[in-house]
Amino acid sequence: MSCPCSRSRLRWLRRLCSLVCAIVGCCSAPLRAQESPLHTISEDISAFAYGPNGRIVYSVRHPFSAKLKIGTKSETYDVQREDIWIQDAGGKRRRVIQGDKLTAGNFPFSYLVNSFCFSSDGRMILAELDATFVIDEDGNTRDAQVGLLFDENGKQIKITDQKELLFDAANGGWLAVQVIAHNLARWTGRLGLGTGIVTTKTLRRRLFSLAGRLTRSARRWRLHLPERWPWAVAWSAALARLRAIPLLA
Repeated sequence: MSCPCSRSRLRWLRRLCSLVCAIVGCCSAPLRAQESPLHTISEDISAFAYGPNGRIVYSVRHPFSAKLKIGTKSETYDVQREDIWIQDAGGKRRRVIQGDKLTAGNFPFSYLVNSFCFSSDGRMILAELDATFVIDEDGNTRDAQVGLLFDENGKQIKITDQKELLFDAANGGWLAVQVIAHNLARWTGRLGLGTGIVTTKTLRRRLFSLAGRLTRSARRWRLHLPERWPWAVAWSAALARLRAIPLLA
């Protein structure tokens, strides 16, 4: 739909019409649905996440029945788990985690994937699981949130020496933030201070937990630091080194 002014020979009138119609919406082009989707996944997925290079990691339900022996009893359990798949930008998909192959001790457990989180380089994936574990021979259960860490080929990464699952992982995003904070502290010591290994406690006491005051005057921000602060020179030198690092993007 268009108005007669949009077809006028006068340029100023056409521009005025374009401005008015952009506000009112009388000559706006009709909205059309996307002709072809970028990705198509036919399964009924429960969780997914986008990663680098246009990849998608997603989970699909995989219920099964298993006869397991717990102590002296043999019981058949209906287990609810999910397979984890990765699809690349070209549409090629592969299953990297088969749900019925996961183990966590001698007792059965069920889980549903709550969320995924890619590492910055896309080589590792953290899956946050809502799991239910059978804890004794009487069939008593316990609910827990656990984390499953694996690489892009589906190889599980053991978080501790004995366990392949990270228990009490209430929030995978919070774990990712903790890892980022740890890396920033290490880079501050290596690149900023130019020293070897410095503990986080030392960095927090000398650099991070700093009493200061931020003011604005003459359209410029100023940071006021303590006059007799013993690590003022090291802090200023670290800030200068970090600012001198060229930006990659």
